[in-house]
Amino acid sequence: MTARTSHRPLLLALALLAIPASAAAGDWSWNLTPYFWLADITVDVQINDREVFDRQVEFSDLIDDADFAFMAHLEGRREGTSFGIFADLFLADLGDDARMFDIGAIPITAEADLELTIFDVGGVWYVNGDSGFGVHYGVRLIDVDNEVDVRGFGGLPANRRIFEIARTEFDGLIGGRYIGEISASGWSFAGWIDFSAGGSDGSWGGALVAGYHFGSDDRYGIRFGYRHLQIELGDEDRQAKVESDISLSGPIVGFTFAW
Repeated sequence: MTARTSHRPLLLALALLAIPASAAAGDWSWNLTPYFWLADITVDVQINDREVFDRQVEFSDLIDDADFAFMAHLEGRREGTSFGIFADLFLADLGDDARMFDIGAIPITAEADLELTIFDVGGVWYVNGDSGFGVHYGVRLIDVDNEVDVRGFGGLPANRRIFEIARTEFDGLIGGRYIGEISASGWSFAGWIDFSAGGSDGSWGGALVAGYHFGSDDRYGIRFGYRHLQIELGDEDRQAKVESDISLSGPIVGFTFAW
C-alpha cells in the first residue's frame, strides 16, 4: 500500500466497530460478520492517449491477484421497531505482473495496480418488523487508486507512461432486500440488490446468501452465498482520459457473532 492509504484499513475498521457504541441508547441487537469474498476480479481500463496510441485502448483482465483484502459486515436492529443500521467494509490491494496485449497488430506490455476501498453505511427498514421485504439506504464511499504502467510498445521498450485514477467519491445508495427464516431449523436465507450514483459514474451489486445459526440464543452463525459488484469510474489523467470498469463476482463465506 502507498503512504496515502497506509492508515485507511485501521481507521475504517475502527469506525465499523464504533457504530454499536454510537447507538448504545435503547435495546439493540447486533450482528458482526467478517467474511471472505472469493471474487473473480476484472478491471477493464480504457485509455485515450493520442500521443502514444492515437486510438482508444482497452486493457481487459489486468487484475487477477489480491495482495491484501479485508471484509466485514455489521448490522444492528432496534428491538420492537422496523428500523436498523448497517455498515459494510471491503478493502483490497490488487496487483498483477506485466502482461502482453495486442492492440490491432501492435503488442503492448503493461501492468496494473489497484487499491480499492468500498464502505457502505446507512439505515434499514423492513415492511413487517425485522424480516421479510425491506429497503436499505445510505452512502457508499468508493476510494480507488488505479494505475496502469505501460512498459513496452510495438515489441520495443517504451518511455514508461503511467496513467492513473486516484480519487475518493461519495455516492447515494439505495437497495432492496429480503430475509426469511426456514421454520425453527436454524436456517435462513437473504438476498439484496442495490445501486449507487453521485460521485462515481455509478455502481450496482447484489447477493444471495444462506445461513445457519447455532449456540445459545443463536449467538453464532455461518453464512455462505454469492455476490456481484460492478463499479464504473472515469478521470482525466494529465496525459489522457482514463476509464475503469471494475467487476467483482464470486462466492462469499463468513462467520457471524450476535449479541
